[in-house]
Amino acid sequence: MSAAKVAAATGTTLEQAKAALDAVAKGDVPDAGLDALPARAYFDSTVSALLLDGLTALAKERPPDPVDFLAYFLLQNNPRRVADRGEKAKAVSAGKPKSGTGSS
Repeated sequence: MSAAKVAAATGTTLEQAKAALDAVAKGDVPDAGLDALPARAYFDSTVSALLLDGLTALAKERPPDPVDFLAYFLLQNNPRRVADRGEKAKAVSAGKPKSGTGSS
């Protein structure tokens, strides 16, 4: 997507649009800034790479239940979910209670 199109779609200056596109390309977009991105930039910065990997695996495996396969792949390979699991594991190993467990 061109910076001119981003600027026109978001009502920003060309310089701001270029900066936003550069940040997306580098993966330097904070979660708070995602809602300001055009749809294409949002998808490129959040799900495109993972979805492409999942579709590639789906094409190789050709399972009888492709939707379940893809859903499982996306959940297991979600970088945010992996990071969350890592934080929970660190908390457990440090003797801290897990957040969000609801145990009494």
